[in-house]
Amino acid sequence: MTIATRFCIIALMSLYNKLKSWWKEFFRKKWANGILAFFVFLGVRFIQLTSWTSYRNVEPIRNHLRSGKPVIAVLWHSRSLFVGKIWSRKIGVWRYPLYAVFSAHRDGRFISNIYRYLGIRRILANEKSPRERKKVVFKILRKLDAGYSVCITPDGPRGPVPMKFNTDSAFLFALKSGAPIVPVYMSASRFLSLKTWDKFMVVKPFSRSVVEFGDFVWVKDKSDIAGIRDRLTEEMTFRTEKLDKEMQK
Repeated sequence: MTIATRFCIIALMSLYNKLKSWWKEFFRKKWANGILAFFVFLGVRFIQLTSWTSYRNVEPIRNHLRSGKPVIAVLWHSRSLFVGKIWSRKIGVWRYPLYAVFSAHRDGRFISNIYRYLGIRRILANEKSPRERKKVVFKILRKLDAGYSVCITPDGPRGPVPMKFNTDSAFLFALKSGAPIVPVYMSASRFLSLKTWDKFMVVKPFSRSVVEFGDFVWVKDKSDIAGIRDRLTEEMTFRTEKLDKEMQK
């Protein structure tokens, strides 16, 4: 390797590190975080507007919300990007607001900004602070008591295992509030699977997708949680895989 080649490589690596450092510093700014999230939102909205979606078993959840009572929507993290479209098109994000919990870290805040633009209200949580986690629990319970619905991805946000309940929070909230759990399934004919722990699904423009609401799940006693969790994990995995096969035909 010649001296000139080595000099070019060193210069490029130095430039790369500076750009990387600048990008991290830029991303830390709340206003920059919000602007970047807005551009991602525009891309998501374009996909939503150019994709055709069919909905199944919507009436039970609509009737329940019309009675003034909330639900706890659960769906796998890999299918969560289009929850905004699901709620706005068939439920109504303004009449029946939906809350979701996001990390207060800059990455979580960035993601929460995207969902906020899509109509999902956010609750920010500091995962490293036990005191803050307790505050978030009380916030969610207050929202449910006030009649607002909550969305939970039980296998996320970081896994490590996709399509598995890594937390019992949905069941505990259902037990405390009396609100039913409603599983939500979604699949598409054309999509990208990102290189993440759960192969996060991004639907491509001009594709077909289907959204299906499952039957209500009620939690009456804490001793029932283990059995309900096992049954719901099996059902959600089975029905998600079934929709994937249906949409690929």
